[in-house]
Amino acid sequence: MNEGIDAYALLPAVGGGTCDEGLQPIWRLFRGNDRFPDAPNHRFVARRDLYLEFLAGGWDGEDVRLCVPGP
Repeated sequence: MNEGIDAYALLPAVGGGTCDEGLQPIWRLFRGNDRFPDAPNHRFVARRDLYLEFLAGGWDGEDVRLCVPGP
């Protein structure tokens, strides 16, 4: 049974990692093998303050990777 589209995301504007007007940025972080060999993984966050917290905790920031409709 086709249940339709549940969600979608768009790529950020070319060259700036910013989202077009009306879209909310989603930041991506990576916890790499060098510092965390037991559990490397990615995280996505919708708030810049959380992104900065992860950076302070040793995660590698990968900037804005997705844009979603804003609230």
